Amino acid sequence: MAAPTPRPDGSSSGGSPVVPAVAGAVAAVIVVGLGWLALRGDGGDDVVADAPTTTAQETTSSSDGSENETPDTTTPSDTETTDSTSIDDISPSDLPSGAPDSFVAVTDDTYELVRVDSRTGVIVARLGSWTPDLVPGAEPEQALQMVELAPDGTIYVDDCCEPAYGTTFVVTDSFDPTSTLQLSGVGPESSPDGTRLALSSRGSAVAIADAEGNQLGAFGIPDFSGSVLTPLSWVDSSTLVVSESVSAGGDDRLVVLDVDDPNLPAEISVRSEPGRSYAAADVRADGNVLVVVRRFDPAIGSSEDDDVVAEIIDPATGATVAEFDLPDDVYEANYDAAGRFVLTVRENGEIEWYGAGRRGTLASGFLSADW
Repeated sequence: MAAPTPRPDGSSSGGSPVVPAVAGAVAAVIVVGLGWLALRGDGGDDVVADAPTTTAQETTSSSDGSENETPDTTTPSDTETTDSTSIDDISPSDLPSGAPDSFVAVTDDTYELVRVDSRTGVIVARLGSWTPDLVPGAEPEQALQMVELAPDGTIYVDDCCEPAYGTTFVVTDSFDPTSTLQLSGVGPESSPDGTRLALSSRGSAVAIADAEGNQLGAFGIPDFSGSVLTPLSWVDSSTLVVSESVSAGGDDRLVVLDVDDPNLPAEISVRSEPGRSYAAADVRADGNVLVVVRRFDPAIGSSEDDDVVAEIIDPATGATVAEFDLPDDVYEANYDAAGRFVLTVRENGEIEWYGAGRRGTLASGFLSADW
């Protein structure tokens, strides 16, 4: 879900292997983005019905028992090698009855944590803010940013910009900056079963905690003294997808790790290709992972002209099963708990959904959202 994190001076950190972090390192990085916006890319849904897709490397089947139980998740075109497809080829429609009835979000004007009706786009509950009386458009000193919804309904939401490495709040009812449980770190990613939480730690490392925030371990090199590791998505409770920023030009490695022992992660698969940064990811019902990829000319580096593509990745091999185009301003996407419908957030504040071969717009005026 999170984009590669630059150093405080704006540059990226250099390459280094994934190694255990220093003992007790739990603080996390501030995600730098567009103003208050932490730019994390995520794609639309998996390949939509009747829409062809392209296989980038080897093509493998993405169907398994889980997908058979939720036939609307993907289509046979996931396994075909055809022309690339844009979401613009799919006409917008109403949200299907099987999709979540609501989502949690942070507003992009007052930075308030809210719950929103998925079908009307109306805020149905206001859960709290650092600055409840903030005038829309004013710049606060402290504000909520990115939100993550766990399967049991627990809300993890991070903030900016003090302390320097950021804070994630564990919200079970409402948010109060003086009393809500705080964890050190940002970019919270909850495992599919809700038992583990990954956070960006001390700028460039990753901390693993249980659902209550008790640290289980950490890995990577903190304080921007090596590669910048950013947790993107869990595959299951012991498998984590991370982005490793290894060059100032923005080239990343996409690494799938076995973190059963969070102090000694083991690589399962790695993708390392020039001219790519991995902005976000989330696991689907079939166990494959949707990864939002920003593609650019490695001789020039990443820019606003990057192409953004959703790639469906087999986490066991790192191979691309399918891919499709996305709007270039998508920076966040999250599947529902069933892995069937994905919502995306764009720089203009619009939240869109994809799934069951369809797409549509949920609401506008939000910085981050999850369901």
